Amino acid sequence: MASRDSAGEKDPPFLFLYFRKIRGCPVRREGDKARIGRLYDLIVEPAIPYPRAAGIVIRCGLWKTQYRPWSEVRAVNPYEIIVAEQVANPSWTPNSSMEQPGRDWLGQLAIEVSNRSVVRLYDFHLLYSENILLLAHAETGPRGWLRRLGLEQSVLMLLSRLFPALRKERFATFRHLQILKPDPRSSKIRLPPRLLEMDPPDLETVIARLPSSLRRSVFASLPDELAARVLQETPAEFQARLLRSIPPARQATLEQLRQKKN
Repeated sequence: MASRDSAGEKDPPFLFLYFRKIRGCPVRREGDKARIGRLYDLIVEPAIPYPRAAGIVIRCGLWKTQYRPWSEVRAVNPYEIIVAEQVANPSWTPNSSMEQPGRDWLGQLAIEVSNRSVVRLYDFHLLYSENILLLAHAETGPRGWLRRLGLEQSVLMLLSRLFPALRKERFATFRHLQILKPDPRSSKIRLPPRLLEMDPPDLETVIARLPSSLRRSVFASLPDELAARVLQETPAEFQARLLRSIPPARQATLEQLRQKKN
């Protein structure tokens, strides 16, 4: 893959990049044309409103993986990632608050709290400027799905005239996205904060739009007080299904809370 340096081009003030397109790009040291590996993943701080890159994961050979903090990243472009010549902190690893979006978020369902919709994350739209990389949007439409399969360009060439909607990209801003991630220690979901802050009627709408297995996990993960308030907004038939998904003891607890509210 050609380097931008060899093309003699100046970097624009802003770069918009797709994660799936830069994943696998060569990583090389500053001043050295030989690559040390390929970009395997980003490491981000899940900040509000936009997650910010805190490091990168480099795949060196078949099995070896190397972590580099973002302070050692010198430049990012669609062709390559350039890192500092010297490794300042060879023992650096991500801390427990950091996420790897390729590993942890791609393919996951998320709630777009601004319109109470449920979307699946197929790709990430990145904003790069002054050596700061932000996750600005998630691609949630068919183009992201095709890009995931490596078929985006070929399918667009063949079918976009018949199906113009394929050309449209569907973005959800990270400002409003709350990602649903299973808790590996239980059957519950680690519920993001903004989901717990939604009004019960809106939260009931979101839960109703989830696939059945995830719906049960999300409802089971709600605090008792909030779960009881959600049940008050739920039609009788759907309410019965939610109650059947939790143990009898918790059903009794929620019923007591609902009676107190009434």
